[in-house]
Amino acid sequence: MRVLYILAPSDRFNYGDLLFPHIVQYYFKDCVDKIIFCSTSKSNLTKFGGITTESFRSLFRAKRCDDNFLIVAGGDSLFIDWQTILSFVDSHAKYFYIADNFLGTTFFSTFYKKFKYHATTLYPFSIGKDELCNMKKVFYNSLGGSLLEQKKDSLNKEKVIKVLKTVDYISIRDKPTHDLLRLYGIKNIMVPDSAILMSDIFSEDFLSSHISPSIKDLLKKKYIFFQINAEHGNDKEKYYSDLLSSIAKEYKFHICLCPIGLAPGHSDDVPLMKIHEKILGLSTFIRNPTIWDIMYLIKHARIYVGTSLHGTITAMSYDTVFISHGPLKLKNYIMTWLDNREEHFVEDYLRIGEAIKKKLSRKSSPNSNFQKRCVIESIEKIKQLM
Repeated sequence: MRVLYILAPSDRFNYGDLLFPHIVQYYFKDCVDKIIFCSTSKSNLTKFGGITTESFRSLFRAKRCDDNFLIVAGGDSLFIDWQTILSFVDSHAKYFYIADNFLGTTFFSTFYKKFKYHATTLYPFSIGKDELCNMKKVFYNSLGGSLLEQKKDSLNKEKVIKVLKTVDYISIRDKPTHDLLRLYGIKNIMVPDSAILMSDIFSEDFLSSHISPSIKDLLKKKYIFFQINAEHGNDKEKYYSDLLSSIAKEYKFHICLCPIGLAPGHSDDVPLMKIHEKILGLSTFIRNPTIWDIMYLIKHARIYVGTSLHGTITAMSYDTVFISHGPLKLKNYIMTWLDNREEHFVEDYLRIGEAIKKKLSRKSSPNSNFQKRCVIESIEKIKQLM
């Protein structure tokens, strides 16, 4: 039996992390007999449009008699450590790390993560084939590595290289990470994020039949889709509420305030709710959106403005006008794959209003066909290697 394991951080609500398994499943379902979705923990986020996942432990239960393949499905996954990942899904894990820090040891956190998660690999989503049981081949699908770039001097270079040398195929979604791995002697190819294919998979009819009834009234209005995470939005709520109020009145637009990441570490809902409270008559705050709600609302927005990489990629895929700002991983992606980059990514948040007005006057979005072709070629290459 040919079994495909798809590994992604899909046990938490972060839009991109819930998208990857759908994309990979769509393109690989016909070349294997069985697909098993895995994450850090066993989970079921189907009510938000996600999938059910088996725990990390399932990777070590692969049967010797099967042909087993693993695809690490995407995200900013390169060399994010166990402590960071567990902080998103397990509120108890931090106490074991606190105890270790106090006692000057690693015993308690190591025991906990191995006992509960079978966390015997060096990293959760950067896995070498020799760390696993009975995996025939391991593939990395368009991964990001902003952490690798930021912490390149503190990471154990020898261990990083040892893990990556055992991976059969590595595709990287941004040039800084691609160049850094090549500097380490790691062969890899640069491929856009696989989520760019979503408009080829999820049609208007599909999305309209999967969205929540609560958002249908909003779709009757002309609106801006605005999103911001806690890191870039906290303490700036007054600035953004004044800006959005001004834009809404000038262009006669409604403001859709929609969280894309609700997991710890993202917490879009916190600044968005504060902004909503300041512009109540002009805005709608989307509570508990599904990934289909997010996708559909971006698809039909007059403009998308946000700090989310996958919100931006959704806009690209569906040809929605967009302005992005914020995280390094988002900047790296836009600088890698788009021309006229400064038109799409704003370094200084104080210039967002000016950038929005320019975009609304031009009403142009970069064509995503080149990115899509690159991803399809990469998918076909993985299939050939399986």
